[in-house]
Amino acid sequence: MATYDNILQYIRQHHRKWVHTCWIAHVKEINGLTTRRAPNRLPGRTRQNKCPSWARPLIEDALRYYKMI
Repeated sequence: MATYDNILQYIRQHHRKWVHTCWIAHVKEINGLTTRRAPNRLPGRTRQNKCPSWARPLIEDALRYYKMI
């Protein structure tokens, strides 16, 4: 299983874009992958930083490369 750093590096090398780790967590949640709750996330709050539409295909490409989806 790939770490967030692996996914970030893959996207930077292959797509020359920068994404937030919270966007990766959002895409993983959309695709049914389990994620842990962030320790700094306030109780009862919904996700504040949702993944923008342009970044979702890039993150999903990285997840496919690492055979996570």
